Amino acid sequence: MSSRSTTRKNTDQSAQANSLFGLKYLPTIIMTVIILVAILWPGSKLPDLKIVGFDKIAHFCIFLGWAVAVVHDFNPKWYVLLLAAFLLALLTEVIQLKVEGRTFDLYDLLADATGAIVGLAVSAFVIRITQKVLRR
Repeated sequence: MSSRSTTRKNTDQSAQANSLFGLKYLPTIIMTVIILVAILWPGSKLPDLKIVGFDKIAHFCIFLGWAVAVVHDFNPKWYVLLLAAFLLALLTEVIQLKVEGRTFDLYDLLADATGAIVGLAVSAFVIRITQKVLRR
């Protein structure tokens, strides 16, 4: 057995082990948990930052990160990613109707969708840079 095939076999076994324990999807899991924690946080417990538009910037950034994570973990077709992002954003806004001090906000939905679109657009670059940094 050549060293190339041995390396490939070890890499394949490592990938299988990682996917068995959910590590392969860890970026998507982390970003999804961040989104869920953020939307389930009661409105009365949120800090009053006095920064105009901070809420929308947070929505944008969280969904940008989520989109990059999903591209990294699953590499879906662009339209599948955007549909999933829109559905997740819509679901989070509907869930917020049941959370104390939170409301459904179309502008939050727009910020989420915009973040996902930008995340999709920059994902290849971000993933490439991240992989270079992690290899050092």
